[in-house]
Amino acid sequence: MENIQRVLVDHRMLLDTGDHMKYQRTFQRSPLCPNIPSTRPSNLAMGSLYRSEPMKLCEMILVKDAAYNCVGELGKYGNVQFNDLNANKNIFQRTFVREVRRCEELERKLRFLERQVVECVQGIELLRIDATIIETPSHYEINHLETELSELERDFVELNKNDSYIRKNLNEMREFEYVLQRVEQFFEVQDGLPKSVSSGGLICSQNDVPLTPLLNDEKGDNAWFVAGVIPLDKKNTFERILWRACRRTAFVRMSDITLTLEDPVTLAPIVKCVFIVFFKGESLKLIIDKVCDGFNARQYPCPKTSKERQSALFETIARIHDLKIVIDSTQKHRFEILTEVAKDLPLWFKKVHLQKAIYSTLNMFTVDTNGFLAAQCWIPENEMDTVHFALLEGIKASGCDVSPILNVITPLTSPPTYHRTNKFTSVFQSIVFNTFFGGRYIIVLMGLFSIYTGALYNDAFAKSFNVFGSSWVNPYNRSQIASWIHPKSDLRELKLTTVTLDPAVAYMKDRGPYPFGVDPIWNIADNRLAFLNSMKMKISVIIGVLQMTFGVFLSLLNHIFFNSKVDVLTNFIPQMVFLGCIFIYLCVQMVAKWLLFSVGKGSILGMDYPGSYCAPSLLIGLINMLMLKERPVGYMTEQNGTTHHQTCYLNQWYPDQDDSEHLVAIDRYLREHSLLDEFVHQAIHTIEFVLGCVSHTASYLRLWALSLAHAQLSEVLWHMVLIRGLSTQGSLFTTSLITYVIFFFFAVMSFSILVMMEGLSAFLHALRLHWVEFQSKFYQGYGHAFRPFSLHDCLETAQHLPEIAEDL
Repeated sequence: MENIQRVLVDHRMLLDTGDHMKYQRTFQRSPLCPNIPSTRPSNLAMGSLYRSEPMKLCEMILVKDAAYNCVGELGKYGNVQFNDLNANKNIFQRTFVREVRRCEELERKLRFLERQVVECVQGIELLRIDATIIETPSHYEINHLETELSELERDFVELNKNDSYIRKNLNEMREFEYVLQRVEQFFEVQDGLPKSVSSGGLICSQNDVPLTPLLNDEKGDNAWFVAGVIPLDKKNTFERILWRACRRTAFVRMSDITLTLEDPVTLAPIVKCVFIVFFKGESLKLIIDKVCDGFNARQYPCPKTSKERQSALFETIARIHDLKIVIDSTQKHRFEILTEVAKDLPLWFKKVHLQKAIYSTLNMFTVDTNGFLAAQCWIPENEMDTVHFALLEGIKASGCDVSPILNVITPLTSPPTYHRTNKFTSVFQSIVFNTFFGGRYIIVLMGLFSIYTGALYNDAFAKSFNVFGSSWVNPYNRSQIASWIHPKSDLRELKLTTVTLDPAVAYMKDRGPYPFGVDPIWNIADNRLAFLNSMKMKISVIIGVLQMTFGVFLSLLNHIFFNSKVDVLTNFIPQMVFLGCIFIYLCVQMVAKWLLFSVGKGSILGMDYPGSYCAPSLLIGLINMLMLKERPVGYMTEQNGTTHHQTCYLNQWYPDQDDSEHLVAIDRYLREHSLLDEFVHQAIHTIEFVLGCVSHTASYLRLWALSLAHAQLSEVLWHMVLIRGLSTQGSLFTTSLITYVIFFFFAVMSFSILVMMEGLSAFLHALRLHWVEFQSKFYQGYGHAFRPFSLHDCLETAQHLPEIAEDL
């Protein structure tokens, strides 16, 4: 802020002298304002995928008259992130709050017109906002748009009001028409009754109320009845309440209206029915009126004579016809206006959104008393020329002679993180949802890696491929095998039994290691799981240690990139020492055991090796390393009577250890130091790293667990489903049909269980191993994303707001 004040003072002094040409030459040659390019810079190449582009914190000073156009031009390129210098002020204390409120009012009017277009019964298609071509709207365009929108809103409010009034009258006329028809039909039925009934007998209602005297009064002056309409869902309740309120002295007739009416405002369907109540006396009429008012039932003045009812019916039908003509003409005129409005709505929304975004950004600027606006912003280092060009375009558009000032300052906070990506690399910087559903090539890579691991374990649908043959041979002939079962057994009756293959005899050493994957003979071995589980467990640990070691070396690259020698000495080196002395040492032991210790006798490191049973235990070796225990070297001979055999002791493989335990003295005295918090913080990270290495190494065993689960599921599907179809006996057509049907179920179950369910599980486990076990070794996550002011992004966000509102 001190630099901004200093620049503003120099700025004001030159303006006070009146020499604007000198002002312009001074600041164009000043180091605070580098030379502005006269042409737009070319597109820049994509930056590093792993490192954020270098950022610069700049001070920007603009004249108030040119600020609007300059910020608009910067928003077109979308490469400047403005810092809010008015964060301590609320929205009503900012400079351009009136302009923002004005844009919000225009947005309200536009949404009103948009709702009118959407609710139009003819159906009008709304176009999307074009966010590809962006032009900053001028103040004249917004003023003209405000006048036009105010007139349209006023016209549509009046039009909706008149339309509701006309529709209300139409509903009343239709209801009155049905009332007249039902009343006339009721009295026509009464006139057609037999004389013996109408003169001598009594017509009774369901409640045993005499009706004939009431009906006979219809032709005289003493006819007592009311008619009207009521919602259909209140029909039964209305009739029951009316019967009880009149003490069973009123007769009620109901008839449903077959035509569905529409609400005059919401156009929602309304179902009603016609009611006719016959009574005798003024007191009952008062009771009936009160009940009708309580149920919101509308009464209509129905004439007493048939001639008058016929005349009223003809007049009502004529009025309904006239109202329909008026409504149709109104709807036609409304449709024509809305069609024109729908064409211009995207452009109007675009102008209002752009101006609102620009003024919202200008509210982050600080304003000087002399009309200068100052801001702080982050700019990518290789976008500086583009920013200068945009400012020059803004100055030209505003017609101002005062050039802007852009000064690079030293930041006191960490810069934002900015990765320049394209369509392919953007998914690597996205969240999980976009990575899983948007990065389809990542799923392809996962599938290829699963095929690779399946080939490595030589496991495909619980079976092995015999590509390179087997390095194991059967050293036994049929006679030897038959003698194990029974000395006199027939070879044709020979049953297979478990045969142990001695590696010293049955394994062909001359062929060397198996070319790729696992020997297929292990697929039929009884100890297959014991062998494969041990191998997969060790491979999982080796892969995990390699990935964690790679993560620690990535942290070294971070330390070198940030030129932090202290972190190299106090973080990287101790971490590698701890990781190497335990986990890397463990992996080296695994590989050394595979390479050095064979199945036969030999000499290893100058010592006799009797066989595979004497191979050192990795767990015991790791424990002995930590115990610092020395034991005698060599073999010991045990004699028990006449028995003399040689026993292998593992202590020979860990020399230079004595029988006594040595305790390492650790000075736990901690002196008072001003950096106590740093030491505590470092101690927490040390404990976290040490415990993390142990728990993370165990977490990598999930690779072995997943492989074991998939292998077992494949084996179950093979033996329980597919093998039944392949072992079916019968004709060729029968076996082919059964195999085809069973293979369909086998394929569906394999896809649903192994591909869908287990595939999703493997993906989630992979995310866990990458985000926690791997990234915890180097990833800090203390930064914040670079969010530049982009008019294109503002339009895209505003374009999806109606969809979000509908979902809510």
